[in-house]
Amino acid sequence: MLDKLLERINELGGIQYFEKKNKDGIIINRHTRIPQVIVTLEDFFEGMPESCTHNYACNINFASNAGFSDFEFYELFKTVREKEMVQDVWVELSDYDPEEYEYPYSETCYISTAANEDELMKWFGDVAFPSEIHICEDGEIEGIPTIKVGYTLFCCWWD
Repeated sequence: MLDKLLERINELGGIQYFEKKNKDGIIINRHTRIPQVIVTLEDFFEGMPESCTHNYACNINFASNAGFSDFEFYELFKTVREKEMVQDVWVELSDYDPEEYEYPYSETCYISTAANEDELMKWFGDVAFPSEIHICEDGEIEGIPTIKVGYTLFCCWWD
């Protein structure tokens, strides 16, 4: 699956590297940026190596020490997707630096649903509750298929 994710990243512009060097030419800061890439739950989670433990919403796991694993997020998202009033759930890749990390990570998912925001919030429980939830405008997010009539696209982000 990593190959499929990298292919998608490259199709949309590839990984951009940014380095800050000191006066001696030594790199003192380095980061990457990738284009907005939206993938299915399966494309993100099923190819993830077992050695990856915090590739989804890593800050919630580290900050709360909750132990809510990537695979528990996957199970939660599949449960959400199975609800009658949900069209689908997608993952947005947040970043990937192949020199530092084994696999891309994410902190954002999109849910197309006929449910309202209050109902949506209940689906996450206390441990996996997003830091922010907001409504996306039609066409705002490239890579999301057409949303069903009467459905709303929510962005859920974990800090």
